[in-house]
Formats: sequence, structure tokens, C-alpha cells
Amino acid sequence: MGGEPAGIVFTAGLPGRCGEEDLVSIVDGLERACGAYGIRLFGGDTVLSPSGYFFDMAIIGSVPGDCGVFRRAGARPGDLLVLFGEVGGSLAGLRLLEGLAGGGSAGPLDALIPPQADRTALREAARTLSVDTTRADIEAACSARGLPDGSAETLALIGRHVSPLTLEPPVNCSPEWASAVTAMIDISDGLGKDLAALCAESGVGAVISEDAIPVPAALAGVLEGDRVKLTSFALSSGEEYVALAAVDPGFIPPAAAVIGEVTGEEDGLLIEGPDGMTRPLPLMGYEHEF
Repeated sequence: MGGEPAGIVFTAGLPGRCGEEDLVSIVDGLERACGAYGIRLFGGDTVLSPSGYFFDMAIIGSVPGDCGVFRRAGARPGDLLVLFGEVGGSLAGLRLLEGLAGGGSAGPLDALIPPQADRTALREAARTLSVDTTRADIEAACSARGLPDGSAETLALIGRHVSPLTLEPPVNCSPEWASAVTAMIDISDGLGKDLAALCAESGVGAVISEDAIPVPAALAGVLEGDRVKLTSFALSSGEEYVALAAVDPGFIPPAAAVIGEVTGEEDGLLIEGPDGMTRPLPLMGYEHEF
């Protein structure tokens, strides 16, 4: 990690049923995404697909000289573990989408869907979410569709899944920052699995505090009576794309939440509960299957 993107090359496989309106939507999405990150579409290719759509993208960039590359290997016992954002929101957004799409239940997260809300209108509003969507855009979409109070919070969580909105790096890179970070990984498969990956590459163990893991307030509000479920969301939610880093204890980066500490490899991976007792960290998260 630590690269600065410059542009992308993009290949689209388009089925015969793809019409002009579909193509315009794809190009519009590309332009909005590139614009949000300040990068360019360098080029690419289009091919005929025998069945459905497929897309392939490669990002081209460089690493700033005053920052350096942050790798998964390098964490040391005594380093602090910090998160640059909340986790759990992406999985909550997925569960809400599943409930809305099927017209059924989102389980305990049903409480996040205002009872007076038109679910069809909520689904339509969710389709407008993109990487450049702001809170004002979400509120405007709710107002235009006559959605009640609370709908914006629902859409914000859905946005965490369908279009991660972390556009800025965790901190402004500096020589002090670069020398303090010993290892880093992004949360794409879940905090439990990605922490385990960082520790495996570094040859260390870790202990994190259940109470210290930052989660969206709306999610914590509906699951506050079910600590097991809340922790499960926090550990297993993939597609978050917030950074987890091991840092020298003498340097706590701005806007970072300290969630634990790096330990010796022989200590394994542990999580400390509200009662102060530790237990093995569940290796929860997304499992890639091929």
C-alpha cells in the first residue's frame, strides 16, 4: 500500500443485448469514479461477450518518494494496531440490500429501515449511489422520493457496500508517518481475516479489544443488545477498504482508532471482551472460491 493512482485501463465485455443506454451508463460510471479519485481513463478495449457482462481494470500509478511502500510484513511486538475508519457498515449495507431486493427481512437490521418507507423508492434511491455521492446527495434523493426521516441513514449504510466512499488516504504522508508505520493492509475480506493475514506475513501475534473496534453508530444502535452479533459484523464485514496498520507506539496517527497491540507469534490471535477476558480471535470474513 502507499501508491498514488494516475489512471486506469479498462476492458469491457458486452453481450449482444447491450444497448446505447447501457453503454452510456457504463461510461458515465467510469467518468464519475475517475473524477472522484482525480485520475484518468487512459484507454482499454471492448469485446463481444457470448453471455453476460464482464469488466477488467488495471490501475497505473507510483509511490511518492517521501512516503514509501507499506507492506503486510514488518509489524513488531509492542506496535499498536490502528484502524482508519469504521468496520461493519459494508456487511450491514449488504444485508439491507438483500432485504429490500427480496421484499423480505433484513433480520435485526430491519430496525434500520423506517417502517413508513416505500421499499421500492428506497431501492431506486440506492441505485443512484456512486463514489462521488455526498450526504447532501443522499438527502436530496430521499426528499425527491418522499422518503421519511431515517432513510438517509439506511442509504448511507448501503453506500458503504455498493460504493465505498473512502476517497482520501488515511493521513497526509510525511517522513514521520512513513517511519512510524511498520505494516499495513486494507480491510477487504474482513477485519478478522485481514488482521490474521498481516500477522502471518509479519510472523507475530495480536490482541485486539472488542470495545475499541469502531463501528457505525446506526449499526451499534440496533445491535447494542446483541454483543455477539455486533462483534461478528465488525470482524467479518468485507469490502470496507479502510486501512489497518501496525505503528510504533510513540506515534499515534491522527484520526486513527487504537484497537489493540502486536504480540509475539507464540501468543496467537486474541480478542479481549468487555469483561477483560481474552479468547481466540474468530477468523471471520469473506472466503474467495474459485
